[in-house]
Amino acid sequence: MGVSSRTRSYILKPWYFSYWTICAGCALLFVSYLSLRQRGGVLDEDIWLHQQQQQLPPISITGTRHVEGNIWGGYWQVDTTFSAPPTPPTAREVRPGPWKGSCHDLAAKAPQPFSELYMPRHAPASALPGGAPRAWHQWAGNISWADFQEQATPRLAGRRKKRVIKYKVIGNQLYRHGGCGSSLYSQFAEEMMLVALHLFDVPDTDFALQFGDSCPFPGMPVIAWGICRNNTGRGGFTMPSYRTWQHALGPQQQQVLHQCFAARYPTDMSQRVPDVVWRGSTTDPFFEEFNKSTYLQAARVRLHYMSRNSTVLNTHLTGILQATRDVEGILGPTLAKEMPGEDAMKHAAIIDLDGNGWSDRFHTLTHYNTPVLKQVSNFTGFFEHLIAPGHSLHQFANDLSDLEEKAQALVRAAHTPGGADHLFSQAARRQGISAAVLNQVAVAEAMAYTITAYANRTSWKVGSSTAYHAIPWTACCRLNPSLPKELVRHIRSRPPPPSMYQLRAAGLQPGPEGDSTQAIHLRIVTRLEELRHRTFYPYLWETFWSIVKHLKAFLPFL
Repeated sequence: MGVSSRTRSYILKPWYFSYWTICAGCALLFVSYLSLRQRGGVLDEDIWLHQQQQQLPPISITGTRHVEGNIWGGYWQVDTTFSAPPTPPTAREVRPGPWKGSCHDLAAKAPQPFSELYMPRHAPASALPGGAPRAWHQWAGNISWADFQEQATPRLAGRRKKRVIKYKVIGNQLYRHGGCGSSLYSQFAEEMMLVALHLFDVPDTDFALQFGDSCPFPGMPVIAWGICRNNTGRGGFTMPSYRTWQHALGPQQQQVLHQCFAARYPTDMSQRVPDVVWRGSTTDPFFEEFNKSTYLQAARVRLHYMSRNSTVLNTHLTGILQATRDVEGILGPTLAKEMPGEDAMKHAAIIDLDGNGWSDRFHTLTHYNTPVLKQVSNFTGFFEHLIAPGHSLHQFANDLSDLEEKAQALVRAAHTPGGADHLFSQAARRQGISAAVLNQVAVAEAMAYTITAYANRTSWKVGSSTAYHAIPWTACCRLNPSLPKELVRHIRSRPPPPSMYQLRAAGLQPGPEGDSTQAIHLRIVTRLEELRHRTFYPYLWETFWSIVKHLKAFLPFL
C-alpha cells in the first residue's frame, strides 16, 4: 500500500501501524499509571514535595552555653527552635513515590524560595548568640608578614601534600595569587567566598587557604578544612569543606530533607536493626601507607575486625586506600558491600571515626534522625565544637577501648522505656543545630567569619600586587545547584571587580610583597581564567591553562 504526494511517495508497511499502536498503548498506560498512583496512596515525588514544603521560618539559635570537655577548648551546647517532624502514620507508604535517590537528592530538587535571608547584610559576619565561634579557630596574638610569607606557601605540610593558595580581599572583591594555580577544591572555596562577600562585609586582608585532610603545622597561618586543637594557642583557622558547601541546602529544602528522613526512617526502634553501624575505607591520620607490620595499628582496620566478636558492632571496611599490595591481599576478601549513606538510619546508631584527619562525613550525619557515637578526637572541622557530647551526641575513646561497652549500653538504652525517646531527642537537637549552622547562608557566613577573624590578626596593611588577579562574580554559582536562582542572578549581575592595575591607578599602594615582574604572564593567566569561568567546558580550559603554565618554564617571556 502506498500514498503519493506532489513531492515524494510513501510506502506504508503493516508494521508501521503496529509501531504507532504500541506507542499509543504505552501513552495510555502511562496516563493510567499516573492517575492510579495519585489515588492509590503512593505519592509522586513532585506531589510529595508540594505537600511537605511549607513556608516555615528558618531555624534559629535560642542560646549557647560553653561546657568543658575532654578536648582543648571544650564545646558549646546549642539550643534551637527546631522540632523533629513526626513520623507519618503510614510511613511505609508515604515515601517519595518511585523516587529511588537519596533524601538529600530529593530535597535538593525542591525549589528554595528567594527571601530576605538571601539579601546582602551590609554588615560583617558575627559570632553565634552567647559568643560561640561561628567557625572554630585557635590563634593567639597577631600573624606577622614573615610568618605569612614563610609558612603560607605551597609546600609539604605534615606527611601529605597540601596545596596552599593565597588570596586577597580588597573592597569586598576577591583576588587570587596567579602563581598558585587553581583546582576543583579551590573553585568550591571561591564560589563559597563569592556568596559570602555578596552577603557580608569582609575587611581588606591577605589570607591563605590550605586544601588537604590532615592538620596544618602548629603555627602555620592558613585557613584549612580541619585543624588540630592543641595547647600551643596556634592551631589555625577552619573553613567549611568543599563537600559541606556542595551539600548545603536552603531552609525550605532542609525541611523537606528532615521530612523525608522521618518518612523513610521512622524513629521507632522496633523497626530498626539493633546494632551500631559504620562503613568506610582504610584512611588514617597517622599512616600515609599501611604495610603488613603496621596495618593492624590503624583505627579503622581495628574497628573492622572488632565486629567479628561483637553482637552490636556492624562495622566493616568497604574499600582499601593507602595500603601495600600484601595488605590488599589480606583485607580484600573481608570487605563488605558499600551501603548508601542514608541507610545507616535503619540501624540503632551510627559510628563516626576520623579518616585522614577530621571526619568530613560528620556534616552529613548531623542531619540524620539517628543517634551518633563519635570518636573523641582533637581533629575538628569548622562547626564540630557546636555538637556537644551528652547534649547532641555520644562519644567513645580515641583508642576504641570502650567502644564495645558504649555500643552495648546505647543499644540497651534504645530498647528500654524512655531510653529511645532520650536518644532521639538528642538526635533532634543535633538536627536543629545542623539546620541553623549548615544551611547555605550559614555556611557562607562561617566562611566570612573565618576570613574576618584572620584579618583581625594580620599585622600589615593590604596593598595592590600585580601577582593577583580578580575572581569574577560570574564564576558563581555552578557547584551548588540548590542555590535560589534569584540569588545567583544577583551575584552574577554585579559589576566586574577592578583589576590590580585599576586599583593601582586609583591610588592603592603596593603591598609588602611588592610588584610582580611577570606582568605579561599574569595578563595571560587572568584572561584564561575569565574564559574558563565563562565556557561550558571548564575542564578543557583547565587543561589548556596548565599547558601554558608548563610552557612558562621554557619560554622566559611568559
